[in-house]
Amino acid sequence: MERIIQVLRRFNYTETEAKVYMALLQNGIQTGYEVSKTSGVPRSKVYNALEMLVSRGVVVTTTGNKTVLYRAESIDRLSSLIQASVDEGIQELQQEAEKYTHAVDDEQIWKMTGYQCILDKCKEMIRASEKNLMIQIWQEELTEEVEKLLLEKEHKENIRLLVILYDRKEQYHTKLKHVYKHGFEEDKLQETGCRWLTVVTDEMEMLHASIRNSAVADAAYTKNASMVFFAKEYVQHDAYAIRMIDLFGEQMRERFGEDMEGVRDVFAIH
Repeated sequence: MERIIQVLRRFNYTETEAKVYMALLQNGIQTGYEVSKTSGVPRSKVYNALEMLVSRGVVVTTTGNKTVLYRAESIDRLSSLIQASVDEGIQELQQEAEKYTHAVDDEQIWKMTGYQCILDKCKEMIRASEKNLMIQIWQEELTEEVEKLLLEKEHKENIRLLVILYDRKEQYHTKLKHVYKHGFEEDKLQETGCRWLTVVTDEMEMLHASIRNSAVADAAYTKNASMVFFAKEYVQHDAYAIRMIDLFGEQMRERFGEDMEGVRDVFAIH
């Protein structure tokens, strides 16, 4: 019950109203006097709380033997009313915000911190993509929700999807059909000291995050055309290299070593 009361308070119900509602829900039809007893709310406050709950539609009344009786609506009914109120509030907010929103040429580079905040931004960008979506992602960040969003994009014919997946265990668990599997994760981790996440959508915006763990992560997000171009090229060239290794791996290993250490020494041009 305490947990439900806490949740109701998040949706603008007072603690008194929440206690009264729960008392009715648990004990069935009651008079105001009985509600005061079962909820622990003083009689001086219980009738105001009941009046508010009736006005919000979560408690209904009837009269029996000249006494007002109260009954709580079901949790499903309460949830529907809360959902309708939230939807109405969001719609009103969006309508009002349009009065203050001006189109701007946002070329700034914005810093983001917090693992969950970054992952939420990644999901937002995936949902919004319409033509092109490029992403470098590690197995740890390929959550069930992220994978579901990518699968939806993969099934759409009008979207070009490029996914590069990194997994230090080299198992690459995914339902996605078209994925570039990196294969040199340990080497990259030794070089960089962290995982990363890169998202480029519709050649219009990009996100690049450095992730040390689920508690320490920071990212840069921008619509700056030059930065978007560099991010797109970065992901594409990663895919180029993986594709060539997949096709000509045997010959390349003979020339550059089993771990391709010769390729990574880009300053040795002879």
